Amino acid sequence: MPKIADTYKGDFSFQEIYELVRNYLLDQGFVALEEPDFGPDLWETRYLEKGSPTNYIIEWRLQNVISDYYRYILNVDFQGIAISPKEIMWEGRKVKIHSGELSIKLSGAVETDYKKEWEKSWLLKHFAKRYDERIMAKELKEQKDTLFATMNELHGLVRNYFGQRGGEGTAVIEPTRRVS
Repeated sequence: MPKIADTYKGDFSFQEIYELVRNYLLDQGFVALEEPDFGPDLWETRYLEKGSPTNYIIEWRLQNVISDYYRYILNVDFQGIAISPKEIMWEGRKVKIHSGELSIKLSGAVETDYKKEWEKSWLLKHFAKRYDERIMAKELKEQKDTLFATMNELHGLVRNYFGQRGGEGTAVIEPTRRVS
């Protein structure tokens, strides 16, 4: 599963960064992994807000269906530590922003046979792993590369928002595996 993480300390607009990430993922075709009763627009699988200054934990579990056989799974985790509201003067007017530490972690996977059609078949379930490893290996790698490129582009947008450059973020690629 590819993973990307970044942490920022300082002043920022929590709402702006939240909307930046959400709008980018909407444009890429991501939706809630499991549609809640409230509708597909509610992505939060976990939302915790506690204390003053406020600590946040927000988790999104998303999917992007690529074909009948492939889908991307993307986890987005926001963790805010000691986030407090603040007012600054910007272009001659007062603007409300936040100050604190914000971590954004992205992890993703390419899931094969997400409809479990091979798994349900008494014959095909014995060949699923070999099919992925031998026949679909090239396409699976291309799908994984595409997902990682999407995650890297989002990571770049976040870094640009924060004005960060250099090696504070980390990117790690781990082998794609069959998700159960």
